[in-house]
Amino acid sequence: MCPLNLRLKTEGCARISIRCSRTAVQLDKRRPDSGTPAVRPKQWAAILIGRRPLVNNRKIGSLCTMSGTAPGAPSESIRQRLYEIMSADELSLDDKQTKALALGREYLGVQNGHIERADEVAGIHEVVASVGGPATLFSPGETLNRATTYCRRTMDADSPVALTDAPEEGWAEDPAYEEHGLACYLGAPIFVRGESYGTVCFVDETAREESFEASEKAFAELLARLLGRELAATRYEAELTDAHKRRSTLVEAAPDAIFLMEADTAGITDANEAATSLTGYDGADLEGMTVFDLHPSHSRDQYHQLLEGLATASDTTSTLPNGSQLELRTADGDRVPIEMSASTVELSGGRYIQGIVRDISERVQRERELARERELFAYSQQLASVGGWEYDCRTEALYWTDEVRRIHGVDEAFTPTVEDALSFYHPEDRPKMQAAIDRAIEDGEPYDLELRIVTADDDLRWVRVQCRPTREDGDTVRLRGTFQDITDRKERERELRLRTRAMDEAGVGISIADATEPDAPLVYVNDA
Repeated sequence: MCPLNLRLKTEGCARISIRCSRTAVQLDKRRPDSGTPAVRPKQWAAILIGRRPLVNNRKIGSLCTMSGTAPGAPSESIRQRLYEIMSADELSLDDKQTKALALGREYLGVQNGHIERADEVAGIHEVVASVGGPATLFSPGETLNRATTYCRRTMDADSPVALTDAPEEGWAEDPAYEEHGLACYLGAPIFVRGESYGTVCFVDETAREESFEASEKAFAELLARLLGRELAATRYEAELTDAHKRRSTLVEAAPDAIFLMEADTAGITDANEAATSLTGYDGADLEGMTVFDLHPSHSRDQYHQLLEGLATASDTTSTLPNGSQLELRTADGDRVPIEMSASTVELSGGRYIQGIVRDISERVQRERELARERELFAYSQQLASVGGWEYDCRTEALYWTDEVRRIHGVDEAFTPTVEDALSFYHPEDRPKMQAAIDRAIEDGEPYDLELRIVTADDDLRWVRVQCRPTREDGDTVRLRGTFQDITDRKERERELRLRTRAMDEAGVGISIADATEPDAPLVYVNDA
């Protein structure tokens, strides 16, 4: 005889004892009521020995597989009813809580069932749902002092707490009993996403005659777990809803036009208010278009190529692959220069592309005006032979404008250093230039010099160099100035000096009068 002895308790308090040997199975049945056993002896034998692969449509193992309720668990019918309540999609969270509490109150035979949400920082518990009376006992919305609740003990224990007769069990002086006078209590902690939320409680002012059975405690614990899952799902849905509302608010309030389009067809499925304002189409019209309908027809292939690239790289651009300006065509036929970015998003309906479009008309206009100003400035520099330069004392970087490069006879790619700049000065003038730079850096002293340079083409030219230092906290941080070609002026001055000398040394008398004045005064008379 093998040492296998099974003692089963079936629904309806039927107790069945089974002894097993290699060749026989004996079944003893003791039931308080009349009727046939739920499982016939031959079936038990098949279950234990494994001669039949199926019993009551359940596949069995080589030794034994049998259905039934685990020791200490609530009955199958109670569990089934609880699962049906908590899994009913048509019920709200409040309805599920109310029905589950009512089921528990009926099953346990107590006055009241309720759920408490704990705020341990504030030291209070809020009754979020309650079933049963009396009316003054834990009504929904009531706030309780945490120190006067049995639930504080349940939460501290992280496991069910059961009291059959609180005074008899040594709880007569507990603040919870003194405050509420509850002799009977069964509570289980609720956890939401691993964090303590509160408790589900079943209470009565009258003591129970019998202690809570393990199956009753298991019911409270099962209900607490199911409530925790439901609360977590509800909280997650609320967070998703809040996130959606926040995103919707941000999208609608965004200054840039935002389009959502199908990745395969580029059909627009949604657009914000800025998009309707930019395009001139209303939302219904936009949702019947593709994004390519908003761009000039001659460039649609370029736009298609661009959109695919942007969605893959999540990049931003204002130009097409061929280098031309991105443009959007409005309902009025106007063309608006734009900057666009795109990214791929996976939604429940499939794969989409979110495009963000910015009107850069003002920026393009400013860039055009700046380009015109630069062109005019460059032309003015060329006419006046005046360029600009800047030296950063901290980085030792020297910058020349195009006109300064032209005066030196170097091309636009030439990047000068201070040593390069000094090397262009005539050997006799170079020390003056070096000394002026040193004083400007050390003392912040400006300078205005007329010196000679030898260009890259070996031409000797006269230049006027001006400098105004910029100082911060007592130190010179930057030198800025102008660089002007004054060779022609110097040549005219030299010629004037020669003519004046010739007249001064002439052997005949020479006088010059100003005919523009009434009395024609003399302005020059030589020595002769």
